[in-house]
Amino acid sequence: MRRIWVCSAVFLAVAFLCTMFVRADGEKAKFTIEQVMDKVHKKPNLAKKLTDGSISEEEKKTLIEYYEELPKNKPPKGSAEDWKKRTETLLATAKAATTGGAAERASYRKAVNCKSCHDAHKAED
Repeated sequence: MRRIWVCSAVFLAVAFLCTMFVRADGEKAKFTIEQVMDKVHKKPNLAKKLTDGSISEEEKKTLIEYYEELPKNKPPKGSAEDWKKRTETLLATAKAATTGGAAERASYRKAVNCKSCHDAHKAED
């Protein structure tokens, strides 16, 4: 009987630790990288609409919602640290651009550097 209690306690401890590691690793992204790129950078191109100032309030919310998921994804290639830095910068400049003026939109435009990010992180097709 004591063996059952010990085994149960060990099992619960292991399950607890696994849960802690999963949570520490971050939550799973709601959208994949491809979904974010399709929604924000293709038709309707929300990124372009943000930079030219023609984006609606609802589209701003959508753009930010999708960008918030990018850092939660693992890059197909390249450094995870660099990925996190780039995607968090993109998110921060997008948030500033949604509430700011021309200067904030220019900073966002600079952060949306497709070639630089794709060279570093996009998997070869």
